Amino acid sequence: SNTKFPGTAFKMGVTFMEDNELSYNSREQLSNITFMDDETAASTISFCEAMEYGGTSIAIQDLDGSLDPNRRGMPGFLVSNETKMATFVNGVGCTEIPGSCAMFCQEACLRNIKVRANGAFSQQHVEMVVTNANGKMDVVGWSRYDFGPENLSYNTRIEWEGSFGIALPAGLYNFGFRDKSTLQSVWPDWAYINYEPAPAACTEYAADDSIIFEEMPIFDVTRCSSNLLTNGDFESADLPGLS
Repeated sequence: SNTKFPGTAFKMGVTFMEDNELSYNSREQLSNITFMDDETAASTISFCEAMEYGGTSIAIQDLDGSLDPNRRGMPGFLVSNETKMATFVNGVGCTEIPGSCAMFCQEACLRNIKVRANGAFSQQHVEMVVTNANGKMDVVGWSRYDFGPENLSYNTRIEWEGSFGIALPAGLYNFGFRDKSTLQSVWPDWAYINYEPAPAACTEYAADDSIIFEEMPIFDVTRCSSNLLTNGDFESADLPGLS
């Protein structure tokens, strides 16, 4: 707070690492930020570098609107420019900050929710479906820290957790999972909700009882054959060496 920058935009290029995962949470706050020249003031913050490294669901509370591109002097949240971050937002709406991979959501009150799940890369085909009490819906992609091809063995270790992240205001929400291609209900082996610390100076954020998980889908013939056998059944599978 009470910080002045002579001519450099505030760049969110450093990610918070927790147990080998990229993480942001709504404990981060900014206030009384002043830029000394007009050119920098037009593009005050950038999430682009953080997102290039896999950062997602970024939500930072701006207590006095210092980084609001419209200069209205009202509090709100800076969020990563992802559809899921604006679908359910409260307040008076979000304004994109050009060239920053970020939006400013005036008078929003958000709490980051992270659903921790299986970290096996086979989960890349799974997406989380979020629906609120009014029927509004959006999807959240699975993410996990990628150790790169030089550490391929780490990428196959399921003890590394994956996650589905979103920031939500007060309300009631239903979380479910589906296959991105078939849209069939699935389950990511295991999943549990982690409510990150509530933001300061606002109260209309998602509470600890705001979310209900959909029930795990049953294992019927269709689900088992598509999940366990690449070609659907052994009769039609081309498996050299087996007869």
